[in-house]
Amino acid sequence: ILRPLIAWCGHFRNETVTTLLDETPWMVDLLRRAKFGRSWMKWLSLLIRRFGWLRLGPPAEHHHHRHWGESNHHRDHIFLAILIVVGVAGMVNLLYGMLERIPAWEILTAFAFGLETFLRVLVTVAIALAIWVPIGVWMAAHPKLFPIARPVVQVLASFPANLLFPTVAALAMTYGVTPDIAAIPLMFLGAQWFVLYNVFAGMQNYPGDLREAADIFRVDGWTRLHRVILPGLLPSIITGAVAASGAAWNSAIVAEYAQWGSGVMVSEGIGAYIAEATEHGDGARLLLGVFVMSRFVMAMNALVWQRLFRYAHRRAT
Repeated sequence: ILRPLIAWCGHFRNETVTTLLDETPWMVDLLRRAKFGRSWMKWLSLLIRRFGWLRLGPPAEHHHHRHWGESNHHRDHIFLAILIVVGVAGMVNLLYGMLERIPAWEILTAFAFGLETFLRVLVTVAIALAIWVPIGVWMAAHPKLFPIARPVVQVLASFPANLLFPTVAALAMTYGVTPDIAAIPLMFLGAQWFVLYNVFAGMQNYPGDLREAADIFRVDGWTRLHRVILPGLLPSIITGAVAASGAAWNSAIVAEYAQWGSGVMVSEGIGAYIAEATEHGDGARLLLGVFVMSRFVMAMNALVWQRLFRYAHRRAT
């Protein structure tokens, strides 16, 4: 389903040269050449055309005569005010109930746990970038290797990483690895593929004109990677890092509280705090853990990822 759509999107590329990963999927050839494929595509195109002709919403003059824009403008403000009041009241109620059951020192401890998990997420993303960015660029730069490597990567990425958590936790407990360190490879197992897939996507959309210009001027080696490839891939790399960090935060709940049989490997972090609160059915501490984790995620987006996206935009333009 997806590869024919990607091949179809290639018709809208405004370039005079082929891309690094230019290929025609076998499913596209099947749909073009087989009789049933042409018949199916005919009905699909007819359905899309009929849907495209539908008039969704009232015409513009209807809005103009009844002043829908002005009335909707006031209604939006009223609805937004109601949402803010309800949201603030609900948050105050939840925080008040949480503070009644949790002492103030434990709230500060939860934020300290969040900082520890935050540092693990940064280390996990850094390791994923250091490993998969050069490997992904190298695989995508070899047209003969990439069609073979991509299905292998897809199979490995589709394997549920949490099935490996007990094995890694058992090895860590057997060889005496510190739980605070052992949690990082567990988080890495669930976050690494987002970086690799975004590198693949960035290489797929990399301007072929720039690649051909680098070939003409014989820009090779580290200079090609540093001056040509990485600046063009920077938005895709940052997107992969954002997705990997989200996966690492989610994996922290399992990675910091990993079980293998009767053994439990507990790390200091907000993920373990949430897992323990869930196991004991403590709603107040569960709410506190989720609140702290969400605040760290929002702070990471505002202080790290948004700044990197602005930097990538300045480099690209």
